[in-house]
Amino acid sequence: ILDTIAPKLYISWNGEYALSPKNQEWYLYHIPSGSKTLIPGRGLDAPWFTGDGVTVLFEGDSALWKYDIQSGMLTEAVVCKGYKTSIINGEWGVINGNGLYKQQVNLSKPVVIKLYNRQENVTSYVLWRNGKFETIIPPTTRYIQSLVYNNSFDCFSWLEEDYNMPPRFVYKKIGEKERVLYQSNKEDKDILSLKQEIIQYTNSDSIPLQGILYYPLNYDPYRKYPMVVLIYER
Repeated sequence: ILDTIAPKLYISWNGEYALSPKNQEWYLYHIPSGSKTLIPGRGLDAPWFTGDGVTVLFEGDSALWKYDIQSGMLTEAVVCKGYKTSIINGEWGVINGNGLYKQQVNLSKPVVIKLYNRQENVTSYVLWRNGKFETIIPPTTRYIQSLVYNNSFDCFSWLEEDYNMPPRFVYKKIGEKERVLYQSNKEDKDILSLKQEIIQYTNSDSIPLQGILYYPLNYDPYRKYPMVVLIYER
């Protein structure tokens, strides 16, 4: 028995190491020896073992973290203040559906990283290679989905939309300006007048929260309107 662990256990692809969170910290287990090591850092999210099995990348707030298993050093691989990082092009799998996971990223290839600022509702995508990163999609409040790319990681396409913009298909080559290849509902001009406002507030527990106020089409500030409210978990 290695330890009492959380419901999720992340296994390296060679089966030598495992990671498990406890009390907002991560513990590294060396399975052959049964040893246990505390990783010195808080705010670390989902872990990704590298293909060589000697490094772990942690998603997290304001940075992508790099942990060297041999030296025990935790450093910031990519710094992005105000944004939460997520690795997009890693390999992952579930072992028998029992809370055992394998997540691996190949550092011999570029890493596609999603950056998200929840407070401002801003998303960006960057490409990290050779210790540097290039912007794929600059920070935007638009909803981005279905990001795809070629094997050389120099051509990207995605779908994007906004509250006042119908979905459209966008293509971009690194180093060049993005191009809209297809715009749906071009005839819908009324949607351009739709307005929204982000409401920032703090609840009784001093937790910062947000609300989104959507105005009706062709809003007249001198009229009174009924308001429909949708309340959800956060």
